[in-house]
Amino acid sequence: MGSKTIIGKRKDTYRDAIKGLKNERDLQNQFRKLNNTIPPRKKRQGLTTEELKAMENVYRETIDKLSQKMGLIEEDFGVDINDVKEMNARRTDYNGKSAEKKRLDLYDYLSKLRKTLSKDLKAINTCIRTDKHPTVNTLYENSRSEKLDIDISKTQKFGGNLSTRFRIKTAGKDGFFTESKKGVPIKKQLQDAITENIETYGGKSVLRTYFSDNIFEMTKLVLSNRDLKRNLLGKSDSMMKTANDATERRKVMDKMVQAIKDMAEPKNKSEDAISAEEAQGYCDILGAINSPEEYMSLVDYMHRVAGISNSAGINSAVGINPASKADKRNSAMTMVADLIGCKNVVANSVNLHVKDPSTGKIVMGTFMENAKGTDLHSTDPKDMEKFNQLTPEKMENSLSLKKDIANLQILDWICGNPDRHMGNMFYKFDEAGNLVGLTGIDNDTSFGSKDHSTHLQGLFLENMSVIPKETADRIAAMDKESLRTMLYGFDLTEKEVNNAIGRFDQLKLKLEADKEYFKDKPAGYIRDGRIKIVSDEELSKISLFGTLCVGSSQKRIDKENGNKAETQGRGTKNMFTSVASLGVNANGIEYSRDNLINSLNKDCSKVIRNNVGFSKMAEAMQAVENVTYKGSQKFRDMIASLNRTNIFIRSQEGVLMNEGADGKITLSTDKIQKLIKQLGESLNDCDTYLATKNEAKIMKKSKTSNAYKRFKQAKDARNSVAETITTLYGMIEKAELANSYLDKIPGMKDIGNNQCKEIADKAKQIKTKHLAEIKKNRELKKKNTAPVVKAH
Repeated sequence: MGSKTIIGKRKDTYRDAIKGLKNERDLQNQFRKLNNTIPPRKKRQGLTTEELKAMENVYRETIDKLSQKMGLIEEDFGVDINDVKEMNARRTDYNGKSAEKKRLDLYDYLSKLRKTLSKDLKAINTCIRTDKHPTVNTLYENSRSEKLDIDISKTQKFGGNLSTRFRIKTAGKDGFFTESKKGVPIKKQLQDAITENIETYGGKSVLRTYFSDNIFEMTKLVLSNRDLKRNLLGKSDSMMKTANDATERRKVMDKMVQAIKDMAEPKNKSEDAISAEEAQGYCDILGAINSPEEYMSLVDYMHRVAGISNSAGINSAVGINPASKADKRNSAMTMVADLIGCKNVVANSVNLHVKDPSTGKIVMGTFMENAKGTDLHSTDPKDMEKFNQLTPEKMENSLSLKKDIANLQILDWICGNPDRHMGNMFYKFDEAGNLVGLTGIDNDTSFGSKDHSTHLQGLFLENMSVIPKETADRIAAMDKESLRTMLYGFDLTEKEVNNAIGRFDQLKLKLEADKEYFKDKPAGYIRDGRIKIVSDEELSKISLFGTLCVGSSQKRIDKENGNKAETQGRGTKNMFTSVASLGVNANGIEYSRDNLINSLNKDCSKVIRNNVGFSKMAEAMQAVENVTYKGSQKFRDMIASLNRTNIFIRSQEGVLMNEGADGKITLSTDKIQKLIKQLGESLNDCDTYLATKNEAKIMKKSKTSNAYKRFKQAKDARNSVAETITTLYGMIEKAELANSYLDKIPGMKDIGNNQCKEIADKAKQIKTKHLAEIKKNRELKKKNTAPVVKAH
């Protein structure tokens, strides 16, 4: 009975460790000590502070001993142990009973134990920090993942290259669930890209028409062109929208042809250069691609490969173990934020077990709460208006905003987050439209084993300027070994944990050194390259636009690399500068316009993509109709209507939306109205068929029956047609809104520039006073320390 409880399972795990580590006497004794320290599960009283601290100490000791043993095993191999595992996985002659295999198995067993111990230690540490005294059973129940009964297959999905997020909204949960999966090898990701492309485009896929290896090599050459890679990564919809126009398609493919020719010898002398004959072969393939579907399949495939390549490049650059569970990094950052007292600046992430109530299947993963604030990428007019109205005055005096930026920078440093760009934060506004705070999201590129600060949006310590006093006090009181032992519970490698501890050490040392520097400096004085510990009162008086954003980025000298100066990844001085940019030069409106333009390109792409679906739907419907006894004329009318719509949309040359040189958006409104009319006919035919059916009765039939299949196909077709019509109507509204923003930009620029000048003038006056005071103090100090000359 007891073994079904968490405390029972833990006791069993730690008792089994004594048996499983029979050749490791020190570890056996340590687990005996651990078992004796954990109070009996029958203890009804709450755990005392002394008991919790005793457990904390023994847990740390046990984790340390496991880490020491794992370190010895790593030293024996002499190379990264993950490389050894990967190499052995590819060997066909690998002896599963070899001494090497036994050491690898022991390493994995120790790692699993350490991860479990780390989860328990986190729960114990939380109780000590929050002065809570649960019973021993409650303590261990709290160390487990939360549970939720829901069928995630019926929730909305958001996909990426490496993971899928499921939108969950229940009475107690509002956010996104990500299933815990080990990183998918690049080779498998690339193969999946081929499989999905062929499933989508069938015989029209370029990967079906041509040898897939040739298409892959051709794609790599195209991606060597920086502009094409950037477009395929972030603007593939603008390419996709040209699919139905032969002239526009050719313009895109001509750029690809030129990129390949640029890589050909004899002009190109790089290591990646190819022969002129090979280049011509790839150019011939591009020249033969003619149909919209072939073109679409090529753009889709190149977009997917670009994403896989980009993710792999980031992981390699910052040292993220590609086999790890990316979702755990979000949870690890939440834990660190909690430890340093600024949990509010990131979307809270917790371990979650999702159970399907109908099947009983349990899926383990991470739940990230819906971030508080407004999405910068939103195309909701109410959201965009908040950013459109931002001015320096609506940001300058917010103490909570300054604290959030400062804390988020510190948190990103400790966790090694290289990618805190403007789009992975949510922005908090008050009722008056003032920007008053931030929430960081998407932290799954954190905790790499290499230097994160020179990549993407990474930041040097030298480019941070302030830290709230309560955060600095928490960091000063934190024990790095406590942090280390708790990080082991998040699927991080030894190198990744050690790198985090190294950054933590660097931060503490810098805060101590800079504290000494600022000891005799006036309140409110900030110096480039130094981090000042500030109270709320002092920070409220420091100007955001006139002080925190002013100054140049500090470069770092790498003495082992020929004294070459390294530059931080972030393109601005620091995060204060990035966030403040929303309030100047009408940047808030510019973001809104960009969002609308990107959304319009996506809408154009959706119309074309959905049209490919109409053709496939009609084909699948016809297959079911062919084997149906006494088929339906209304069903056949619907198939014919979908085919007519597919042909009509394919025949529409040109693009539905363009951005002119003056920034104005122009729509092919006549064409849009024609499309809406044709789609309306198909919608009517779908509704006519569905009106003859009783959905309640059909849903009771077998899913393999023709009646069920036909109803499901008709309903899916109806929904897709309706979605396409809604998309086309929405394009008209978005274009009008985007064009209206152009007229507002000059006025907002004037307001922003004038306010910035006023703020800068005041800050300059304050800085002049600070410098005069520092000079005066320096002279007094020099005078007071001068040697006294005695008279003779």
